Amino acid sequence: MKRFFQLLNVKNHLRVLWLWIWNRTRVSFRRVFVLSSLHARLVKCGVDDLETLGQVNAEFKLVRDVKVLRFPTLFAPLIWRNLAALQEKETATVNDEVTSIVHNMPGWLQYGSLEELEADIRLMVKYCFKRYQRS
Repeated sequence: MKRFFQLLNVKNHLRVLWLWIWNRTRVSFRRVFVLSSLHARLVKCGVDDLETLGQVNAEFKLVRDVKVLRFPTLFAPLIWRNLAALQEKETATVNDEVTSIVHNMPGWLQYGSLEELEADIRLMVKYCFKRYQRS
């Protein structure tokens, strides 16, 4: 039992450390992290799919080197674990997806104003829908 509480304590310290680091990053980094991890989750993109990451980067102009997008993509399944990929949803619409994402995303991911965040998420969802020829 003592070991369990020690592990729990370590896990909490790691969370605190992560939030401390996250809160000291620039808004532009947070935007890159949120949008690239969200894209990876919505279309099931992996860290080795540099072609797809390059297309997203060309569309959203996130970073200079597309390889940087591999880092947030790695964390997509953890951050967005409650979000299903678009291919798994039959009747989702852009508005439904945006509302669901904004309401269910972890609070620490928010950057800028809520309107700015929602607009970015809307653009990403539209991009993903268009890529998979969904209306």
